[in-house]
Amino acid sequence: SMQGRQHCFYVLVAVPPYTFRNSDHRVNLAAELRRIASKEQSQDSSLVYRIVEVDSMRRALLAAIVNPDILAVVVQDNVPVDHSHTSSHALVGFEAFVRGVEMFVDAPVAQMRAGSPVLSTFVRSVSRCRGNVDIFCVCTAMGLASLEPVTHLVKRAFFPNDDHSDLHEAILAGVRSKMRCPFFEALRRYAERPIGVFHALAISRGNSVRRSKWIQGLIDFYGVNLFKAESSATCGGLDSLLDPHGSLLDAQNLAARAYDASYAFFVTNGTSTSNKIVLQAVLRPEDVVLVDRDCHKSHHYGFVLAGSSPCYLDAYPLHRFSMYGGVPLDSIKRTLLAYRAVGRLEEVKLLVLTNCTFDGIVYNVRRVIEECLAIAPHLVFLFDEAWFSYAMFHPILKTRTAMHAANEIRRDLMEGRYHQLFEDLVETLGTDDLRAVDAETLAKTRLVPDPRRMRVRVYATHSIHKSLTALRQGSMILVNDDLFESHVHTAFKEAYYTHMSTSPNYQILATLDVGRSQMELEGYGLVERQIEAAFFIRRLLTRDLLVRKYFTVLSPRDMIPSAMRKHSREFLGEEALQCELTLQTLEQVWLSDDEFVLDPTRITLFTGLSGLDGETFKVKWLMDKYGVQINKTSRNSVLFMTNIGTTRSSCVFLKACIRSCAQELEMHRLLSSTRELEEVNDAVHGLVEECPDLPHFSAFHPVFAKPARVCEAARENAAAEEPTGAAANAKGGDKKGDGKREASVDGEDALASLVKDGDLRAAFYLAYDENNVRYLSLRSAKEAILKGKQLVATTFVIPYPPGFPVAVPGQVLTVALVDFLLKLDVKEIHGFDDKLGFRLFKPGVLTEKLRERQSAGALRGTSVEQRLPPETETVHVAVRPPTAGTPQLSEEKKDASSNGVVAASADDPDSKISEKSGNSTNATRNNDAASSLSSRRDDQEKRESET
Repeated sequence: SMQGRQHCFYVLVAVPPYTFRNSDHRVNLAAELRRIASKEQSQDSSLVYRIVEVDSMRRALLAAIVNPDILAVVVQDNVPVDHSHTSSHALVGFEAFVRGVEMFVDAPVAQMRAGSPVLSTFVRSVSRCRGNVDIFCVCTAMGLASLEPVTHLVKRAFFPNDDHSDLHEAILAGVRSKMRCPFFEALRRYAERPIGVFHALAISRGNSVRRSKWIQGLIDFYGVNLFKAESSATCGGLDSLLDPHGSLLDAQNLAARAYDASYAFFVTNGTSTSNKIVLQAVLRPEDVVLVDRDCHKSHHYGFVLAGSSPCYLDAYPLHRFSMYGGVPLDSIKRTLLAYRAVGRLEEVKLLVLTNCTFDGIVYNVRRVIEECLAIAPHLVFLFDEAWFSYAMFHPILKTRTAMHAANEIRRDLMEGRYHQLFEDLVETLGTDDLRAVDAETLAKTRLVPDPRRMRVRVYATHSIHKSLTALRQGSMILVNDDLFESHVHTAFKEAYYTHMSTSPNYQILATLDVGRSQMELEGYGLVERQIEAAFFIRRLLTRDLLVRKYFTVLSPRDMIPSAMRKHSREFLGEEALQCELTLQTLEQVWLSDDEFVLDPTRITLFTGLSGLDGETFKVKWLMDKYGVQINKTSRNSVLFMTNIGTTRSSCVFLKACIRSCAQELEMHRLLSSTRELEEVNDAVHGLVEECPDLPHFSAFHPVFAKPARVCEAARENAAAEEPTGAAANAKGGDKKGDGKREASVDGEDALASLVKDGDLRAAFYLAYDENNVRYLSLRSAKEAILKGKQLVATTFVIPYPPGFPVAVPGQVLTVALVDFLLKLDVKEIHGFDDKLGFRLFKPGVLTEKLRERQSAGALRGTSVEQRLPPETETVHVAVRPPTAGTPQLSEEKKDASSNGVVAASADDPDSKISEKSGNSTNATRNNDAASSLSSRRDDQEKRESET
């Protein structure tokens, strides 16, 4: 695809020992390929290859992982397993270059020695290690028969006596197919044609710029080709993104192959749009979505557009660093079991998780899918892998990607492995129907799905521009869904039409095409060097004593609770995880069954000991003083990310900049007065010790909750003198690291407290009417909550950092949430006006809506009391009469008062939430509430219109 350039790659050839390095081409396959190549490549010198010849399977496997420039493997069927008896000592000195030896070399060699078919085991191992490498076999009929289980992994097979010119051509054709960039090539050909434009785009061909007397600097800066390639045409070799049939369709098919997906779709509006497309395609109004609360804001807006009901899952908090990790699998399982307990499991349609997070927390994707499908076989998965596109091109990193996990699960399902695993589970549980097993048992058991009921339905969204070669906004949607064609395809097209522009940027599309080609050809080596650069930075920073005095590189021990890295802790030991990370440690941790691992390409630097907050260090020091660009910060940390373009010299430059910062801080301390030192120490103390507790999701207001869980927030606020929200969860725990949220299932009532989805769309659009909203400052809001008044958010409140909604429309505000914002000390909070304060629903607005729903029978199911969490007093909801003066008690409130309970308006700030226990009054209160609420599952259309 790149004319006028010569491209060279390597071909690995495994031959028997008796022909090894024999120059006679009649007996040595490698010599034969050299002869053919020297004769035929002279005709086309743009693509040439060199041969790496080995005489054993072990050496071949080692060569495949050591040499990233190998793009084709040729193997004969009579090559011994380990002719030279190479020992592990032969790898001494190669630690910085060799990874995956245990998984991709030692393990398959052991299988071969134990009797596994040598050829098929070798092919499978090479495919797992280097998925984008073409594999060719030269074997007899017997060897061909042994390849039967892996024929789909072999590009082509040849017999030994054949003319190997075909093998030579097949090798070149395989590499050319990866070099193909169909859309980029079509766009370049289009730009080279002398086309007259009588349609849109005055800038097309650059004519509007060339004819200008004032703006020709645009061409001087960008060059003329950018404007020649700017077009609105969908013919002449180009294609329509909304209805591709030519070069764009070819480009997307090649992308699907590269990313191991069934389908790939290009998106030019960034992954924010990709997320909305998937959500609209998969979800229907009223569908429940389990979602990580600190996911990207595009998901939250996607729920509003789709009309689905999010149930927010809380990730484990890292209070000390003002950041969240991932959602524990235990929490996900218990939430699914909670919906099962209340008879609503079928409503849960989708699980949305961020893999990997901005800070580098990566899930055990396969385990998440397996255990969730065991509880809900119909569940669909969306993994937001915006920051993780490069992982598919590394043999170890890709093991925790969505597409790889989906393919592995489907392969094991087709090969029948799940049948035996499920039988073992059935024997342990004593029943073949997991629906009959109690929730606590399932929550504590490693589950596998029932192969008779499961379907693999996985989607992933990738911001290609974030980590690979693509222009800004270049994104992809990857599909690996068994039911896509039959159940989703039409809805997906409509969602694609809804969100995609009819005028996509062709330059973005071209770079998506070229970036895919690059990663197929050299992605393995690029990601290897990216990882090495990150480890190089870690070593430079951790070995410098002056840097360590003021800055700390965080490790997996700091960012992942010990209970969630159980396996690596057991075989590595806690001490090993405290020390400097090595490539071998990386391999062992990533290939373990740990629930979370840390992305090695990210370096989080703790700045608290310097007295500098993350934003100040980012802007005033790194950018303004040294010209170092980063993006993500927290209250006391900054994040450095390596990518496939990171050079070793840039790593040295970064370390020099940070050391200069440390030297300046040290000099400032030496020259400071006592008062100035006290100020510095106070700043350090504030950043290290006085960290605000991260708030968890409280509850939706009863108008929006399905079912209502407002009492949990009321209980938090009523006990404001005690730790609330995230603080309550962290109380007595390890505030400096683990942030573990322990949950227990003490019966169906406790499970029901996890059912907390709400109508986000209704709250969002109710706030469009300015007559329904008012504003309160942070301190006024806290005072109101402490007085027992309920405040309900109308918008998404998103502080930067951390960059995700801490409050969503319809959510009841808590003291913990307001305290977090008061202590956060950030300048940028979306959805919050510094002058006006919180945007909240006015008193009486939600009361009126609740009254409308009650009269219309829109509140379905059991009474409010029956739906509240256990050990929580009942909150009665009374409607304030519209008359002036002192309000009178409604009939319901009179009944409640006669039972010794003071009722409160659910949203009126002038009313108080009071609680009073007493078992003798429970029956009366339940009857009163039941009479005011409608029967379960009333008319859904009527309910939506009222809302």
